[in-house]
Amino acid sequence: MPKRKSNSTTSAAAKSTGGGNEDSNSEGDDAGDDDEATVLWKKLQETQRKKMKHLEDETEQLQHEKDTMLNSVMVASAASPGGNTTTTIRDNDIIEIDAGGKILRALRSTLTLPSNTMWSYMFSGRWDESLKRDSDGRIFLDYDYDLIEIIVNHFREKKIEDPSNPVKSPYVPPHKKESFQRLLQYFGLVDYFNPSSPPTTMTFSKTNLVQYEGTDFAVTENDNKTVKLVYKVGGLGAHYGVACTDELDPSGEGCFWKVNIDSLPSSGGFFLGILGNLNLKYYIPGEATSFGWDGNYVDGECLYFHFKSNKLSMHSVQKNQTFIIDDDMDTSTTKYYFHIINCVYNNTIVTLGPLDAEERKVFTDEHLKT
Repeated sequence: MPKRKSNSTTSAAAKSTGGGNEDSNSEGDDAGDDDEATVLWKKLQETQRKKMKHLEDETEQLQHEKDTMLNSVMVASAASPGGNTTTTIRDNDIIEIDAGGKILRALRSTLTLPSNTMWSYMFSGRWDESLKRDSDGRIFLDYDYDLIEIIVNHFREKKIEDPSNPVKSPYVPPHKKESFQRLLQYFGLVDYFNPSSPPTTMTFSKTNLVQYEGTDFAVTENDNKTVKLVYKVGGLGAHYGVACTDELDPSGEGCFWKVNIDSLPSSGGFFLGILGNLNLKYYIPGEATSFGWDGNYVDGECLYFHFKSNKLSMHSVQKNQTFIIDDDMDTSTTKYYFHIINCVYNNTIVTLGPLDAEERKVFTDEHLKT
């Protein structure tokens, strides 16, 4: 099943796990395939072993650095039980940080916002003599400047956040996410940046659905927080569709919903995914904020969806296949909404609704962690 960042036909194939059954032509072919699969599996195992060893070495090095720093703090504490008593410490002190050769400035009150963490202890002012300095006396952090800047900017946002509109987790480039998480763990900031929160379950109603210009869906609300859409107008080559105006929340445990295909006159038929632009009168092929999949849907198929951080997942219950898009979606500046487009067959019927607790558990435990 192809994935699309837009309506383009040139996008890469989505990652897939689970079912799939293709008949081979002969027993000889089966044997050859088995040998090839065995070799490939061994290579994959060896590659995975090397990656795990590399991660273990990095983790050990980080722990060593952390222990060294904590020991320095303890030595300084023993030498001066009151910590730094020669300098007056103020919340509005401007602290200069040399992070990997680039300079960053912030108020002490900003840097010490996450209390009782290794990070806040570093900038409390009590243990300044134990910190590494550059040639100009700035606190030196031998880490990626971009990641340190993300941390500091997040604290700046948290200082002025409205409790009714909490600050979302910051955007981290996909290729730096793993390094960022290690850094958070090192400084004791994991819970501060990734607070546990219950998953959001999408609900649908007539009032939160909007149809593209020229689209004609008959919308029926049900008592179980679902809506049924019956498509009445068909037209090959048209980009008809419907979107849900409720913003998807990718923070915390993410957002879940499901789509049941009750009737599909012909295979394929439409596109399912998310969209970052609700100001379209009609869908434009190539829309940069559109992510999802089209084609190969079948009558009676049930599809589970999950959107978390920069990752969109779809699982077909009947096919036992999971598809994943983890492209560079900027969830820190763009809001996303569920949508269906390219409905071209009369009497296409789909039901939109929330995942119940058991469905969420199966989806999460058996398919999202693979």
